[in-house]
Amino acid sequence: MKEKLPPRVCGIYLIPKGYGQFSIQAFNDLGDSVSASEYNHYNQMIEGAAHIIMEGSEYLRTVGELIQDQRDMQIDFEADEELLDAIAESTVIPFNKKQ
Repeated sequence: MKEKLPPRVCGIYLIPKGYGQFSIQAFNDLGDSVSASEYNHYNQMIEGAAHIIMEGSEYLRTVGELIQDQRDMQIDFEADEELLDAIAESTVIPFNKKQ
């Protein structure tokens, strides 16, 4: 399913060519919506990003893997019954600092 791109967009397509192999295609749909200098600025950013992806793809993949792992390690907090009761009763739970 192809999504329609919003107007005034530029970016990079990664085109898989086999495991670990890919090519990059930059695109720019800014047209006349920005000045020539702004158009050039965004084109340069896209070219720089494409170069970083091509030259540092293993590093970027590793960073992406770490980010995914970090998201997957979300800790679910389940309150103890004593805490839930104290909250319901609006009481204070004694805290032993020596432990």
